Amino acid sequence: MTAQRQQAIVESISRTADSGPHVTGDEFLGLEDLVPVKRNAAERTTRQAFAELLEFIRENKWEDAVNIFYPMEEKLPEVIEHGLDAEIRAKLAFVLGQINRFDNAIRELSLCVRGDANNFHLHSSLAYTAYNSLYAAANREIFLRGKIRAERIELAHRHFEKARELRPDGVTNFYREGMLFKQIEKKTEKALPLFQKAISNWDNLTEEQKQARHQEGGFREALGTLLTNWTYRCPAFWVPPTMNKYATYKTEGVEIFSQLPFCFLDFAYNSQ
Repeated sequence: MTAQRQQAIVESISRTADSGPHVTGDEFLGLEDLVPVKRNAAERTTRQAFAELLEFIRENKWEDAVNIFYPMEEKLPEVIEHGLDAEIRAKLAFVLGQINRFDNAIRELSLCVRGDANNFHLHSSLAYTAYNSLYAAANREIFLRGKIRAERIELAHRHFEKARELRPDGVTNFYREGMLFKQIEKKTEKALPLFQKAISNWDNLTEEQKQARHQEGGFREALGTLLTNWTYRCPAFWVPPTMNKYATYKTEGVEIFSQLPFCFLDFAYNSQ
């Protein structure tokens, strides 16, 4: 995006904020009259800024979105003043995560959670952002070591747990926290019960619910991951049904099906 285009958007949002009814210097006009005028202007600014931000996200223009809207304290102070910042902050956090600015993204989501402590989506997003930052560190895209890394792991677990509490019939957060244990902390024993829960939650959904929540297809990944790690950890009574179920899902995009023969061998060995 050109600097001219960025400036045009900024000016457009600014004009929106200033486009409310003109307030004269009437000595009888009290504060109670000014508040709704400013509120209406802030609401118009919020709607326009949010629409512009969504457009940047659709076009994957992460840097442009950050340049125009971040930090909100500087770019959209009137939105914050009227407590209208949560939706924009949450979307900005997503944008910041796309360019590996995880610390900034976590700050934005933490502010959102502070204002809406029982919002499932906010806890889920915050947990996922922390989880993503740990993967980025493992891939040497960012630096996280020692105490900071431990605190980031704790943050991810805390918000995964809250998200699971708020939506106990969910799938994705059970799967993701299982992956946090397995891939980041190398604690497969703690991961497996979460994968099992992701699977059982998916199985308990009706076909209509599965269609409506198709994005929670983490079920398939959970099942595949479980099968490559179970053998001596999963109870024997649970293994054969899981194998059969996995076979029925093999055509639904689970690439890890190739691991199934090894699971059969391991199961046979451990059943002796």
